[in-house]
Amino acid sequence: MGLSTQQMARLSELLDQALPMTSAARRTWLAGLTSEDLPLVQSLREALQADDPDVASIRSLDQPPAMDPGAGDSVATEHHAGERLGAYELQRPLGAGGMAEVWLARRADGTFERLVALKIPRLSHVPVEMAERFARECRILATLEFPGIARLYDAGVEANRTPYIAMEYVQGEPLIAWCDSQGHDVRPRIDLFLQVLDAVGYAHARGIVHRDLKPSNILVTGQGEVRRWILAWQACCRPTRNRDR
Repeated sequence: MGLSTQQMARLSELLDQALPMTSAARRTWLAGLTSEDLPLVQSLREALQADDPDVASIRSLDQPPAMDPGAGDSVATEHHAGERLGAYELQRPLGAGGMAEVWLARRADGTFERLVALKIPRLSHVPVEMAERFARECRILATLEFPGIARLYDAGVEANRTPYIAMEYVQGEPLIAWCDSQGHDVRPRIDLFLQVLDAVGYAHARGIVHRDLKPSNILVTGQGEVRRWILAWQACCRPTRNRDR
């Protein structure tokens, strides 16, 4: 039986509490939920722990994939080149981590040609309620149009309930690695940081807060421009009066 609207709202609140926690903290937190939240425990476990039903081995969702364009075939993946997810055909892995895989993919349905960074969260058999949350957050994130934020082009959930996110493919290096490779001193690093702050301010003005903002989530292009990743389940989306301005 599906959850009521009130239960779905509560599930969203609980997920917001749990996502920043470590695996150990989540286990304690789940065990301490009140009796009124017990009907939601299974949905919480499914959302928080990828495909392992044993709460003792909940995977942390606060570990983003390594976005290393040069990683190539050296990363461990659960998918394979040539596989289709929605309208996209996987080309080669860009990175993988405890939370997700990221693949270079191409639009392959004949509508138009585009290379994307396809993020595939390690959340097999996503509960219906969480699939709805995922879709809602993606719709909000897709409205962000700012030079310092990688564009979200598309998102969906396959028939087998595998979610995916198609984002702008950014050819660049993580922020700190870029600065080191260029031999930058303090001034150029501050200039890049100011670009990041501009992007953060733009998102905040639209009621979106990134919950995993760190240098590895920020790439710098060959032109010295930053691109920040904002992804569903890493973002805390809240309506504000400024969003539609």
